[in-house]
Amino acid sequence: MEKQVKYFMSKNLITIKDSEDIGKADDLMNNYNIRHLPVVDENDILVGILSSHDYFALKKVGVRLDSLVVREFMNSPVKVVDRYAKITDVTLMFVQKKINSVIVADQEAAVGILTSEDILKAFLRFSDEAENSNLLSLDDLVDEEWLSRTTLI
Repeated sequence: MEKQVKYFMSKNLITIKDSEDIGKADDLMNNYNIRHLPVVDENDILVGILSSHDYFALKKVGVRLDSLVVREFMNSPVKVVDRYAKITDVTLMFVQKKINSVIVADQEAAVGILTSEDILKAFLRFSDEAENSNLLSLDDLVDEEWLSRTTLI
């Protein structure tokens, strides 16, 4: 039987209101070490998703994030999948739609989030190659010229 999304999703769903400022969203992402925030309205209805990439350039040029509202930068509509969906089907959707996250739902309620990082962890966890070989260390990646020594500092 093929593995389902429910085994790989993150269940601790951190959300933000669409009326909040980007600065609060950035603080939440930094404090919880996440890159995607589901966005809800005043009635706690899911209305969008905000990725750290959605406002990354603003941080680089020094724009005050607390002067900008989440609803202006969120992506909507939200991609939602059932928690019983096959992980391979959702992975294919990530590739075809060029997305990095989906909200996982059980009927009407959001119960988690599945990100590209979760899919990579699933791949490593269940890959025959990973089970039968040693994973490379950062030093190995430098030696193989995947990383430079300066990126490790």
